[in-house]
Amino acid sequence: GLIRGRLKRGAFVPKEIKNFKTESLVGVYIPYHINDIVYRDTVSIEYYYDEVKSKYSKPTRHVYNMSGQCHFDRLTTDACMNLNNELSYRVEPYDVTEIVPFEEEYLLGFYSDIPDVDYDDAFIHASNKARDAVMNELFDKVQGTKKKIIISHPTTEMVSEPLLALFPMWFLTYKYQGELYTCIVNGQTGKVVAGIPLAKKKFTSFCITLAIVSTIVAVGISVFLAISQPQFLIYIFILALSQLGVGIAGFRSAKRSLMRSRSSIT
Repeated sequence: GLIRGRLKRGAFVPKEIKNFKTESLVGVYIPYHINDIVYRDTVSIEYYYDEVKSKYSKPTRHVYNMSGQCHFDRLTTDACMNLNNELSYRVEPYDVTEIVPFEEEYLLGFYSDIPDVDYDDAFIHASNKARDAVMNELFDKVQGTKKKIIISHPTTEMVSEPLLALFPMWFLTYKYQGELYTCIVNGQTGKVVAGIPLAKKKFTSFCITLAIVSTIVAVGISVFLAISQPQFLIYIFILALSQLGVGIAGFRSAKRSLMRSRSSIT
């Protein structure tokens, strides 16, 4: 139901797969490490900000400096090399406060993967995940454009050895035009991560229509300016071409993004 609901909400999902036939549906307990670490860093972020905000002003360079630490006492990282790290991050979070001592009865009807990531690799994954979380928070806090890190001196301390836990996932595969696609469902929260095919004709028609409408609007504005101020006439053709180019570039970018959403799990 969750997966069908997501597919039916997709504007560019082919009609043929909105009522797909399931090739396989498998419940799997995926091993995770629960890490207890302290992340410390001294960071300088360069950014550009327009304090005046007038049509004649330009953004000026600024540097945001921060030094501090953050304690992650329940940071989860997957302990299974068969599962892509990006997919495991996307299907999270899991509520670790609901974990209970292991009993074999929990595995009834489920498969279970064997943990094959050692503590050293788990520490590296946890450190990278902690750094990403801190940097995302800092980037959201800093206003402006062209933000980039110019100084960073991170250190990570393991407070205690990682705990091992099993979290449930559902793996559903379906076939469309000879290709297998995989949907992953967080067995605790119901969050869906899916590789969804693209209805190319519908998507192409939408992008072309959007590009044409944008071009017409741009040309209309330019014609108005040209009538009231003839010196703008030379820019009409250039503006129209640029708008069409923006539409084509947007189509290609969106197409690449959707193609990357296809699952590589078999």
